[in-house]
Amino acid sequence: MNKKIKYIIICLGIFGILSTTAILLIKNYINNSKDYIKVFSTSTTMTEVTPNTKIDTVKNEEGNNQTQKIEQSAQSLINNKDSIVNILFLGIDRTDYRDETGDETMGVYRTDTIMFASINLNSKRVDVLNIPRDSYVYIPIVDKKDKINHAYVWGGMEKKGIGSTIDTVNKFIKYAKVDYFFAIDREPIIDIVDALGGVELDVEIDMKSDEVNLSKGYQLLDGQKASNYILWRNSGNGDIDRIKRQQKFLKATYEKIKKNGNILKTLNLIISYNKYIQTDLNITQMIALSNFLNDISNDNLYFYGTPGHGEYIDGISYWIPDEEIVQIFQN
Repeated sequence: MNKKIKYIIICLGIFGILSTTAILLIKNYINNSKDYIKVFSTSTTMTEVTPNTKIDTVKNEEGNNQTQKIEQSAQSLINNKDSIVNILFLGIDRTDYRDETGDETMGVYRTDTIMFASINLNSKRVDVLNIPRDSYVYIPIVDKKDKINHAYVWGGMEKKGIGSTIDTVNKFIKYAKVDYFFAIDREPIIDIVDALGGVELDVEIDMKSDEVNLSKGYQLLDGQKASNYILWRNSGNGDIDRIKRQQKFLKATYEKIKKNGNILKTLNLIISYNKYIQTDLNITQMIALSNFLNDISNDNLYFYGTPGHGEYIDGISYWIPDEEIVQIFQN
C-alpha cells in the first residue's frame, strides 16, 4: 500500500470518527432539550447571534456586536409549582412615520405586535394574549399612561426599549411576569414565508388599499401577500381586526410546519436572520420550545384578544382595554 492511499484511509477514518461523535453529541443535545422544566430552570445569557452558531447567541438590546452576559436567577425564570414559562413575543416596526399629533420625534422604532404567551410545561397548554398596539396603559419608565407601543419608544431613548416594554406588560398583566422575550423586526417576514413555500389561508375579505391587492377566498399566500394580510389595518375595526388575522395566520403557519415536521428547520431559518432578532433565550431553550410546540395538540393552543373600546383623548385615538382579560393568567 503506497503512502498516498494510506494517508487517504487514515483521513477518512478520522473524519468518520469525528462525524459519528458530532452526530451523537447533537442527538444528546436535542434529547436534553426535551427536559423542559430543567431547561427553563437554569440561568441564561444574552449575547450576539451569528450565522454560524445559529441560536446559541443573541444580539444585545443596543444592537452592537459586543458580547454582553446578563445573568438571571432561576427563580425568576420559572414558576416551579405550575411549571409555567411566560414569553413575550414582539414584532418591531422600524419604519419612520408621524403619529396622530404629527410629532416626528415619536417616529422611531415601535412594537407593532405584542403577544404574551404563557406556556404550561406540564399540561402542554399555551395561552397567547395579543395586546393591541394602541392600548392605553401605564408606562413605568415615564410614569404615565400612553400607547403601549410607545413603551419601546420611551425606553429606546435610554437604550432600554425592550426592558421598558417588559415592565409595561408586567404592569398590565398583573398576575404573571415575563420570563423571556423574543423580538423580531418585520423585514424578514416575506423571505421567511417564501422559504416555507407560502401559507394556505382563507382570506375573509377583499383588501384593496394602501398598495395591497388581496382578494377574498382560500389561496396560497406567498411572502408579500402574507405580509400584506397580517399588516393591513383598513377594515372596520382597524388593529383589532388585524390582530385576529395575525392569530389566524400564525395558526395556519404552525399547522403547516408541524404537519411537514419542519419545526426545527423553521427555527434555524428564522434565526438565520439574526440581525433582525433580539432575545434572551439560549440555544437549548430555543430547541426545547421547538420540540415542545411539536408535542402539543392544536386543541391546547389558545389565542385571546384584548377586549375594550376606542376612545379619543386629547385628540389622539387610543384603545381602552378591558383589563379583566388578564385574569386568565391568575391561576
